[in-house]
Amino acid sequence: MKGRSHAATVDARRSGGAFRARNRRGLSRLLSWLGILGWLATGCGASATPTGEADRRAAIQVMFDKVKDRYAEVPVIDRAGVAALEERAVLVDVRPPEERAVSTIAGALDVAAFRALPADPERVVVTYCTIGERSGRFARDLRETGIDARNLTGGILEWTFAGGELIDPAGRPTKRAHVYGPRWNLLPEGWTGVYGD
Repeated sequence: MKGRSHAATVDARRSGGAFRARNRRGLSRLLSWLGILGWLATGCGASATPTGEADRRAAIQVMFDKVKDRYAEVPVIDRAGVAALEERAVLVDVRPPEERAVSTIAGALDVAAFRALPADPERVVVTYCTIGERSGRFARDLRETGIDARNLTGGILEWTFAGGELIDPAGRPTKRAHVYGPRWNLLPEGWTGVYGD
């Protein structure tokens, strides 16, 4: 009986240790998500911007999930998917001139330049903006006319997290991006978000 009791005690300690380790990981995840939810609930103000890169990227995902729900009929595509399309992809930056004047994805067209292109059924149009809301609307409208349009996952914000480069108006690489407003200032470390007048 004593041996069995000792073995049960050892098993309980081992499983308890594993339980505590799992609980610590779970608690850490829970606290991270609670921080993001709190940030979203407070209006996502600049003073409450998530500080860690993982938290910022998770916040981008939460915001983009809402966009996907609103434009469920629009397929999404990430940076790797764009690269796989090669020459068939036509990137369209739907942001206004003041946002594009800070930076764009290399080779992206504005809406007017895109509309001037001749029709091409082989083309896949990839629309983007800061997070995907405006580009989702534009992609939906294009799809209603029969154009194969997709929304870039997480917009320019997720593009930068995925290692995508941006260029300034002179074509030079830059680590600056117009982020629409303080709520969307979620760029990776080393990047500068620009917004306002």
